[in-house]
Amino acid sequence: MNYNVSILIVMISYMAFIVAWGIYQGRKVKNSSDFAIAGRNLPGWVAALSERATGESSWALLGLPGAAYATGLMEVWTAIGCVAGIIFAWVILAWRLREEAAKYKTDTFTDYIAPTSFL
Repeated sequence: MNYNVSILIVMISYMAFIVAWGIYQGRKVKNSSDFAIAGRNLPGWVAALSERATGESSWALLGLPGAAYATGLMEVWTAIGCVAGIIFAWVILAWRLREEAAKYKTDTFTDYIAPTSFL
């Protein structure tokens, strides 16, 4: 079989699987809480990794290496400070924030800090 045909078959199969999986999982979504935070059914480590992947995606891959290239090895302190801040947030703040968010039935951090008198 031609190499290009093989690639095309793999890509079409992958896209069909992704669309089918999205439709299957989409039927489980009944409200905005299900969509935003999986109905509070995710284990803490999954939510933490998702949050870090979102938070670190662009600056850790583009910004930090660029800053290190521009300023040199002193930029290591930025990475050390960020890692320390992340560990502090996970160990000290995350569990309290999760409990408070469940108590007030909020789905996002913005919902949590927004004054309810305006709603």
